[in-house]
Amino acid sequence: MRVSGPASCWGMASRYCSEAFRVLQGRSSADFWQELLMGPDSARLHGHILIPCCDDAIDFVARYAEELAGSYALDDASPGQRLDMLDKQRTLELATKAGTAAPKFWNIEADTDLEAIRSEVEFPVMVKPLNTVDFYRIFGRKLFIIENDFAEGSIKFDWRSSMISR
Repeated sequence: MRVSGPASCWGMASRYCSEAFRVLQGRSSADFWQELLMGPDSARLHGHILIPCCDDAIDFVARYAEELAGSYALDDASPGQRLDMLDKQRTLELATKAGTAAPKFWNIEADTDLEAIRSEVEFPVMVKPLNTVDFYRIFGRKLFIIENDFAEGSIKFDWRSSMISR
């Protein structure tokens, strides 16, 4: 088994891993994987099974599925299905449509949207973006947890500009 990811990736330390390709700090995973898997020295990896196990990897395989499929074995998911998996709202919508239990969710685009759902929300609440990959690149985290009530903490989202102010 071979693995690739940032130094913090648990798979990088697996005793079952025969080779690890670490994404260096400051370099995007997508750029690294593009060179590793499709670059001039990639032939020795051709024929491997690619199993994306994090949001960055799912995004990469979705965006480069056509190119990767010529040299690697991929799962049966379409690029659209992979991207749906990254869109947290779409995932919840699909789960609900399939009759699977799913957490409640609301679209928030303005402060007035928060007022409209105030009586429906039960705490603690996770505030998650639709696209974790982009959100993480900007904020360095995947979500925010509000433990007790709407007034908790000093983090305020400006939903229109995707900025956080304290």
